[in-house]
Amino acid sequence: MRTCLFPLTALAVLTASAGFAFSSKADDDSAYQPIDERKAQESLPMASGVVWNTLIKSKISYSNKEPHITAKLTPEIKAMNGRTITVDGFMLPMDSGEKSTHFLLSKRTPTCPFCPPGEPNEVIEVIAKKGVPYDDTMLTMQGTFRLTNNTENGIFFVMKDGVLLKQKKVSYGMVNPSGGRDGGDGLP
Repeated sequence: MRTCLFPLTALAVLTASAGFAFSSKADDDSAYQPIDERKAQESLPMASGVVWNTLIKSKISYSNKEPHITAKLTPEIKAMNGRTITVDGFMLPMDSGEKSTHFLLSKRTPTCPFCPPGEPNEVIEVIAKKGVPYDDTMLTMQGTFRLTNNTENGIFFVMKDGVLLKQKKVSYGMVNPSGGRDGGDGLP
C-alpha cells in the first residue's frame, strides 16, 4: 500500500505563495488555509464534542524557521495521552485503495483534497485496525489517543488502533468559490 502523505508544511509554503493566508497568530482562523476555503467551511457541517473542544485549546505557532509548526498543549490534553477516546470527524485518506487504514480525521468538512482541512489542532491522524471505506459521511471513531510531535507535517495528535463505530450522513453540497452552495438542497 502506497502512502501519500503530503507534508502540511510544504503545503503551507505553496499556499502562501499562491496568496493564501499563513499567519503566525494561532488565534487567526485563517492562519493555515486559503481564506475563501475557510469561509466556505464555516457554512458546512462540523464535528463537535469533548475531544475537539479540548484539542482546540492547544496553541499553534508558525515559523519560517525549524520547527515550522509547534503546539503548546494544555495539561488537559496531556492527560488524554494513552486513553481511549471516541470522536466524530471527516476522513481524508492518506493511503490508496478502496478502504483506508491511515487517514486524517478532521473536525471540519474538507473542501479541497490538496489543502489542509483545518488547523493542526482540528486534525487527528488515525491508524485504523481495519480499512475504512471513504465517502463524505461523518465518522465516529474510537481508539487510543497518543500525542506526537510531528512539527514538519503539523500533526500533534494520533489515534492508534482506531475502530469505526458508525458513519453518519450529513447534508451539504459542494461549495463554489463565490461562497454559495451548489448541492441542490435548497440552501443559499
